[in-house]
Amino acid sequence: MFNIEYDILDEATIGETKFRLVENIRSKKQYIQLWSSLSKEWKVTYRTNVESSWKWWKNYANVYAKRHQER
Repeated sequence: MFNIEYDILDEATIGETKFRLVENIRSKKQYIQLWSSLSKEWKVTYRTNVESSWKWWKNYANVYAKRHQER
């Protein structure tokens, strides 16, 4: 399979779901990855509109954390 190296720029967790923002070391393109508990590896979920999508997911993760902290 492909062994592409990434720099991890940021991470977010929503419940048991883990996301991370990464950048390809060679091309400098950014992607959003999702942890797959089934295959035990990171899978690219967003390749386009990464910046706006990451902002949305980070905001959602913060709201989720606040709501579940209050319970």
